[in-house]
Amino acid sequence: MEEWYTDSVSPIRSELLEKSREKVLQLSRRMKPEERLLAYLQHSQLIHRIYDAGVRHRRKSPFSFRKGTLR
Repeated sequence: MEEWYTDSVSPIRSELLEKSREKVLQLSRRMKPEERLLAYLQHSQLIHRIYDAGVRHRRKSPFSFRKGTLR
């Protein structure tokens, strides 16, 4: 199996994680290129929504994350 991590990061090893990773790899191998592209697009959109929610939350917070102080 190809290593997915870099040398500077210690890998997380667990049986459940390995089984899940293998299932994802098997599913992606069965997908057509168009399906993989659509899955990547949906994943990217979801990650962007999560990031956006964090930005909105930080704007509402009375704590300034940049300065480390109250506004």
